[in-house]
Parts: sequence; C-alpha cells; structure tokens
Amino acid sequence: MNIHPNCRKNRTHFFCYVNNIGSSAKKIVHQFFHSNSPFNTMKKRLHLSHYSWVTSILFLLSFTIQAQNVDLSVTKTVSNSEPTIGDLITYTIVVENQSTTNATGVTLVDNLPSGVSYQANSITAGTFNHSAGTATWSGLTIVGSSSETLTITVEVLSSGVHFNEVEVTTLNETDLDSTPNNGRNDEDDFAEVCITIPNYLYGGSFTATVEPGLTNIQWYEGSTNPEDALAGQTNTTLNITSVGNYYYSAEDANGCDISLCCPIIIESEPQKVAVGNFVYLDNDLDGSFSSGDAAIPGVIVQLFRADSSFLSTPLAIATTDINGYYYFDMLDPGEYKLFIPDSQFDVGEALENTQSTSGIGADDATDDDDNGRYIGVTTGRGVGTVVIELLVGDEPTSESGQGTGQYPGLLSDGSVNETIDFGFMESVAIGNLVYNDLNCNGIYDIGDTGIEGVEMRLYKEGAFLPKPQRLVVTASDGSYIFDNLAPGRYFVGILSSEFNEGEPLEGLISLEGGSDDETIDDNTDSNGRLNASFFNMITSGIIDVKPNEEPINEEGFAVYAGTIPDDNVNLTIDFAFAGSTTCTIDVALTEINILCFGENTGSISAAVSGGVGGNNYIWSNGATTSSINAVSAGTYTITVSDSNGTSAT
Repeated sequence: MNIHPNCRKNRTHFFCYVNNIGSSAKKIVHQFFHSNSPFNTMKKRLHLSHYSWVTSILFLLSFTIQAQNVDLSVTKTVSNSEPTIGDLITYTIVVENQSTTNATGVTLVDNLPSGVSYQANSITAGTFNHSAGTATWSGLTIVGSSSETLTITVEVLSSGVHFNEVEVTTLNETDLDSTPNNGRNDEDDFAEVCITIPNYLYGGSFTATVEPGLTNIQWYEGSTNPEDALAGQTNTTLNITSVGNYYYSAEDANGCDISLCCPIIIESEPQKVAVGNFVYLDNDLDGSFSSGDAAIPGVIVQLFRADSSFLSTPLAIATTDINGYYYFDMLDPGEYKLFIPDSQFDVGEALENTQSTSGIGADDATDDDDNGRYIGVTTGRGVGTVVIELLVGDEPTSESGQGTGQYPGLLSDGSVNETIDFGFMESVAIGNLVYNDLNCNGIYDIGDTGIEGVEMRLYKEGAFLPKPQRLVVTASDGSYIFDNLAPGRYFVGILSSEFNEGEPLEGLISLEGGSDDETIDDNTDSNGRLNASFFNMITSGIIDVKPNEEPINEEGFAVYAGTIPDDNVNLTIDFAFAGSTTCTIDVALTEINILCFGENTGSISAAVSGGVGGNNYIWSNGATTSSINAVSAGTYTITVSDSNGTSAT
C-alpha cells in the first residue's frame, strides 16, 4: 500500500498533515481498517486509489480545520525504573503545545500507583493538588510551541510492577489528534511509565497477575520476542516457579495493544527473618495467655541489635494492632533483643496502671508465655527480652498460640519466630493513715491528728530480711500510699527506730488494733501490732491485693490521688499511736492506819496519773470518791477509769 507523504498510520488510524494552516497541524482523515468507515465506503464507490484519495481530501480539509485548534503532547519519564523499596524516585511530566495557538484551561491528572507514596512536587506553571493518590495539575495556559513541566517525588512502598498514567483531562480548545479524558493510551495527550521492584519465590512459587480489564493475553519469559512466548500461558495469572524476567502482551478495553513496559522480576526468597507476636493483659495472673485474658493494642515495641543499649536509637519500632499483635519483618539473620520503653507506662499510654508479669525473658520457642522482664532505663519500668537469635529456616514452625498466624509478610514459616510475647497485669495500691489517737479509742475521729514523716515499709509475704519492696514517708496529714504495685500478698511495717528521740513517733506507743480485716477503714479500726518475730516492728496483717477486688468508696480520712481504679486500691491499712501516758492510768494510794484496835479512824486517798481525765472511782466498799475516810481495819481495792474507758485497779 502506498502512503501519502503527508500521512502516517498506527494500528487502526491514518493521520495526515495539512501544512498550509499551521505547522504540525494534524487531522485524522481516513480509517482504512474499519470496514464500516464512511470514508472507506466512499473511496470504493468512487474507485479511487488510497494515494489519490488522500491527495484529494487534503485540499478540502484546509477549509474545514479552524485556526483555534491546538495540539498537546504529553511525555513522562521516571528517574529510576528499577528502584528498591524505600527509595525516592521522581516522575517528570512534560506537556508540550505543538501548535502555534495557545492552549488554555489545561488540566492534567496523574493517578499514582498504590505501590508508591507521594512526597513532594515542583511545577513551572499552574496549580498542583494531591489527594489520596491522585495528582491534579490545573490552571495551565500553554503558549504555542512551548511546554510546561511537573515533577512528582514518591517513596517506593512495595514490590511488583507499578504503572503510572497521566492524561490531559480538560482543554478549552480542540486538540487536533486527541480527546481529553477519554483514557486512550494511543493518543499523544496520554503518557505512561512503569517501575518494577523484584518479587520473590516465597515458598517456591509466585503468582503474577495482569492489570484488570485486559484481554488477548500472552505471557513471555526473558523478552516479548515471539520465540520467548510461553506456550499455552494466556490466562490473567501466571504461576512462576523459577527466577527470571517475565512479560505479557494484551489488549485494553479500547482495543489498544498493551505490552508490559517493565519486566516482572522474580528472584529467590531472600535470606531474611522475622520476629513478633503478642502483648496481653494477664487477668488471671498465671504468667501465660489463657481464657479471660485480653489483648493490649497501641503498645510500642522497639527492636535492637544484641550489642546495642536500650538507650540508643532502635533499629525498628512496631506498635501492637487491635489484636495486640506486632512484628518486625525482613531482618538480617542474627541476634536481637526487644524492648517496651518506660514511656509506655505513663499516664494516657497503653500500659498505664499495669505491671509486667516478669516472665523468664528467654527465647524458649514456647508460645503464649511472657518473655518480658523488667530492664528499666529511666524509671525502672521498661520491659525487655534477653538476646534472641534469629536464623533462616531455624525458627519455630506451626505456632498455635494467641496472636500466631497473623504474620502478614511473605517469609517462610521456618524463618519467622512468633513466640515473643509480653504479659502484663493491672496495678494495685495499698495505703491510708498514721495518726495520733488523742482519745485512745482506736478510731480516727474529731481531735485526732495525722503524723507526718513516718517511714512506711512494704514487704512481700514471707519476707525474712528487713529489705522492703517499697519505702514511703507519711505526708503532712499522716497519709501514705504504695502506688503502682503488682498484685500480691503484702504487709506494711514501721521500724522500731521511728520511736527514737527526735523521730516522728518519739514518746508514743502503738495502739494494738491487731485487725487483719483489710476492708475496714480508719474510722473503725487500727491494723498495727507489735511483731516480735519481725525485728520488733509494728506491722499490719497480710494484705492480699487483687485487681477488681479491693474495697471501693472507702470513707476514711485519706484520699487516693492516683490514677488506678478504685477497686484496685486498698485504703484501709491504718496505724494508731498515742502518748505513752495518755492511754494508761497509774494509781498511787496514800493510806492512814487506825490508831487503836477496833476503831474506824483510817483513810485512803487515790492519786491518779495518765489517762485522758474525767475519772470515775469505784472502791470495794462501794465508795465512788477519790478517797475514803473513817474506815476500819481491812483490805480495800479501787478501780479508776477515765472518760475513754481506760482503767486501772
């Protein structure tokens, strides 16, 4: 077939140039391969050759093509077509006006692929906007025979082949050879580039898939040359079992030929490992995840190399999802350790008001147990693991515990350790009041005062050496609190040295309440007693403090100002003291004997010291005064009691 020198053709269309109405003006004048084309029918009826037919209509076209028509052409390039995940790459888009007429109201839309993330842009004219992966370049006027440029910088997020398309979507004038926003990739106002990032034969195979909506598919290995076509591989997917570069050809919905511009690169599974699993609340305090326990979302977990300090910058950071799951993927084989920082226990953070169950911390390949232990960096609350060695193909397989099977990556099971769990329990608190019981009634009531500065010690049940779990000092109102404790069995103690000269309890004695009732507050009992078997300390009984089981709405004097829930806080452990003479009564008797046998000239007087006053006297002869007179020879007894009921005989 002879082709007119003013024409060119593609697969379905003929384009002819009309030189006398402006440089590069083009117009479609014939569609030779469409059997129902009116031009084709007329040509046949007039018995014109292809060459003479085109020559004849060029003259006619010169009168019908108007001067306001423009010709926009879009080109697109990428700075690196084979990047790696995490790389920054730049797309460059140039829109050129190949006519001499200005193009106005021009808008281009660039749909970024899902495998990249927008970072930045630059433009030579117009306005740029990016939203949810769609970049819009608008407000353009492109002077005839000139161009404008847009660059878009993105970060590569995932493997595979990622196509990036851009098209002119609006134009005030008519484009000579393109229609804006019609999605046809065979028009010059449409441009496309692709990037490819290797995929891997995880588990020995990989399934490649063509873009949606394509038909007449043919897969190739090595190149798109006919001899590299894979026999019988014409489906939308291809199961690949060997490394190499793979391509496909197809037709899109517009009937345009599509050839994969970038290969699907397949490489062997990388020699990488992964680690992760589960952070949970151990409600039954059994040291492992079981029925009734709960996931803790939003916990930050840090990954360090084995030889790094927990104060250094982490190698990676993960946050537990709604199911309490975390993981670190694509790690080099080697030794690592995991850490949950102190900050996670702060107010408002995921582990506020919790304690580590302090597991063995070992990489023992046992799932659902607690691998964390207190490490501490700034406050002593940080929880970490021992060194964990991760080896390709040597990690536990078929883990079945909570949080397993959630690994979203592609590494083989034998290279993924899903057993490193962290267990926590709700915090509890113990406290209340140390006071001077001025009326010695064993109750904190009107007139009594708190004792400031008393050192209070907290011990675990079974403690032998006088080394406490915690030390606090009573506040100005006599209150104390042991806050953020792990659940358990404790007792509170006061050293005998607190009674020494110059110490807060100088001159006072303990009122031996001796109550082991940890539900009664200070308005009705005192919990201290002398414990001769524990270094002569004043101690409480054993207090078994459990989450969700402690007294609520206690009515005693001290008020808890912390953040732990009321039913995790026991505010009933009180210690009453009083002056050494205030709560005891001494009676001294002065007697005058009778002068002669048988007379009643004797008398006895009682002098009382101690107590709170308001004394009552009862003599054995029924008298109720402090002295008795005119008594005969005999034996007499007196019982003196003060207004608080303290008595002496």
